[in-house]
Amino acid sequence: MKYLFIFTIVIATQSVFAEDYTGMDQSFQNPFQDRSSKDEPVITDDDQPPIVAEKLPVVVEPASCPAPSEEQIAEDRAIAKKAYEMTRGNCDFRSNPHSYACTRVAFDNLLFPFFPMDWWGNMETSWNLQGAWFAVTYVEKSGAENNGQAFYMETNPNSSGQPMGVINKNNHGSMKIMEVRGDVVIFENWQGKVLVSNPGSLKVWDHSAEFTMDEKITNRKGKKVNVTHYFDCVNFNRHENMHLQCRWDVKMGNRGERTHMGYFGFLTVPAWDNFLKCGKR
Repeated sequence: MKYLFIFTIVIATQSVFAEDYTGMDQSFQNPFQDRSSKDEPVITDDDQPPIVAEKLPVVVEPASCPAPSEEQIAEDRAIAKKAYEMTRGNCDFRSNPHSYACTRVAFDNLLFPFFPMDWWGNMETSWNLQGAWFAVTYVEKSGAENNGQAFYMETNPNSSGQPMGVINKNNHGSMKIMEVRGDVVIFENWQGKVLVSNPGSLKVWDHSAEFTMDEKITNRKGKKVNVTHYFDCVNFNRHENMHLQCRWDVKMGNRGERTHMGYFGFLTVPAWDNFLKCGKR
């Protein structure tokens, strides 16, 4: 009787393995399976329609903003130290890197190297000046620094040294775009009007370019007066990026002397957009 019981267990075990044991009772109800399909016929792989992979939309990751390298940080510190010493402390990058003193030494080619003035883009360089530029910085000479009678430089409230564009006063809004179109320069919004450079006034050589713009204004006595704006521009290289900087002088009416007003700084529109994306906030 004892041997009959053992023989029965062996036969039962063999029958289980013969049925391709799956680890659970074949009658077990899968909790992820619809119970209503319990009595439906079994569908083999041959009866299944071909599986077509779903085409998912391609997600383009936004361009990253690389952190400055150690070499770049060291270079910036060296330039800031040099500017501070050259101006006897008047140019302090920590408090205002766009002060009059800092702008002046940059314009005089004492801080950053200049790009050759490729005004028309015929030098086959990557620093072609043709196209749209955004007015980023402004500084005037009277001591108010970035806040003049007609313009002021907006700054980031979270980082006072970061410029956020040039603003026209008298409710004329942002200065916005300055466009170089051939030998013509166009200001989109100069104190509420479009200002175009005078025909034939553009002069370009080596690292500099000059042009003039005329406009009529009404003086305090109600008379129309001609105003000539003089712009002397350089294109300096900081971190392999163009920075177009223009000295601004003015002559009123028939008077022979010019009055120095300050400096404007411009970035190309793509460079400005990248600055907005990657700058401090």
